Amino acid sequence: MEILAVDDEAIMLANLVECIKSVVPCANVYEFKRAGEALEYIKANRVDVAFMDINMRQINGIELAKTVKACQPNVNIVFCTGYSEYMADAFEMYCSGYLMKPITAEKIKSALENLRFPISGLNACLRAICFGNFDIMYNNIPLVFKYEKTKEMLAYLVARNGATCTNNEIIAAMFEDDESHASYFRNLKKDLMDTLRDIGCEELICASRGNISVNVNMLKCDYYDWLKNTSGDISSYRGQFMSQYSWSEYMMMH
Repeated sequence: MEILAVDDEAIMLANLVECIKSVVPCANVYEFKRAGEALEYIKANRVDVAFMDINMRQINGIELAKTVKACQPNVNIVFCTGYSEYMADAFEMYCSGYLMKPITAEKIKSALENLRFPISGLNACLRAICFGNFDIMYNNIPLVFKYEKTKEMLAYLVARNGATCTNNEIIAAMFEDDESHASYFRNLKKDLMDTLRDIGCEELICASRGNISVNVNMLKCDYYDWLKNTSGDISSYRGQFMSQYSWSEYMMMH
């Protein structure tokens, strides 16, 4: 989940960010003291929820929200303010919430549970560990699959970073070009979907006839964070990557 936090008071902003992270620890939270910088960010990046103050020095939060909505109509705007007189203006623009300061984790939780534009996997906290051995965590507890190979299939999809893969491609990678495992692969795919469905995270996987991919927006991942910080320069990595899988070295080389 991509969350924006905007407040020109440093103490208020720090408290807001702390409350958000306590409710959704796996969310990506981007904090801004300057409304103009927040606006520049949202023009270039998808945002699911924007928590913002109203009475700011640089720009009124209502006006900022209107500009933000023009850029991304389905962004959830949640105002965080000490003033009640802007409430009518806020709800005229169909905001997702109006929180009175002081902001608390309980208020953030309530706002996120009642968004105008619901977010898939809001209550889920899925985290993939790719450097070293691969693991997938749900609320900091490793997911357990019926088959060990199910975890490897998910690892391959995570390594492809949202790219669509064919069933045959995955089978070839996991079974070293032996394509006689089609029936077993179907069992793995069912195990993956059943396990994710049990925790309400089935939308992590996008599947169509013969094709499958992972929804990167539902996953916190050290590999994805690293790619962002290095502008996607995979060739610069020299450490271990999903080291328990034979195909992982090829993935990092290409």
